[in-house]
Amino acid sequence: MAPQPDVSTRLIQRLDVTAPVFLDRSGRRGRRLRRTTYWLVAVSLIMLALLWLSQVLVVAWEIR
Repeated sequence: MAPQPDVSTRLIQRLDVTAPVFLDRSGRRGRRLRRTTYWLVAVSLIMLALLWLSQVLVVAWEIR
């Protein structure tokens, strides 16, 4: 009977490269990303609307 090899000399098993790195079965990460994206888009649209409104008011003030 051959002696068992020492733990430090065992071969390392290769990892499956096709396995998913991150798997969120609950969907919490997707919901959080979606909400964050919606907030960023909403804030951007509000900022653009305020910029447009300020330009309209400046032009209207110069006409008078």
